[in-house]
Amino acid sequence: MSSLADQLLKSGLVSKQAARSAQSEKRKKQKQKKKKGTVEKTELQLELEQAAAAQKQKDEALNEARKAATAEKEHQERVKQIILRNAVKEIEGEVEYKFTYDKVIKSLWVTAKIQQDLVKGLLAVVTFDERFYVVLDQVAQRLNTIDSDAVVLLHEKSAATQAEIEEEDPYAGYEIPDDLMW
Repeated sequence: MSSLADQLLKSGLVSKQAARSAQSEKRKKQKQKKKKGTVEKTELQLELEQAAAAQKQKDEALNEARKAATAEKEHQERVKQIILRNAVKEIEGEVEYKFTYDKVIKSLWVTAKIQQDLVKGLLAVVTFDERFYVVLDQVAQRLNTIDSDAVVLLHEKSAATQAEIEEEDPYAGYEIPDDLMW
């Protein structure tokens, strides 16, 4: 039985020169394959490689989006934890304290002491999950560095308030000696 090339030559579809050049190309490819261990890539292989590269880029973009979503969720959980741990308990009272939030006037019913502390800047109003909490000013300042959107209201302390805080310090009259060894 003869080869396909011989059959094509006999039928006249291919010239002798074309058959020789095809055979020569075939030998060169086989020789190159033995020599280098590689074969020229076909169009299908190139398409597969391009599809794999596109899929890899898509996967990397998806992973980045997942990482960003996870980081945002962790950030929100951190803010929530800080607020819930440091929220002042039992603020409910008979005095209405009004403040603005997103260009809307909101109000909290608090005790007179808490209202005074809010005005003086000793306490602050923060929000999380559309609820309002009252926390100490140090906590609000810390939250402000983490997430400024969480802090709704924080008055700055006046000089009189600072002096009042210093007067209330029970250890204000006791000086620490310079030569104190711990």
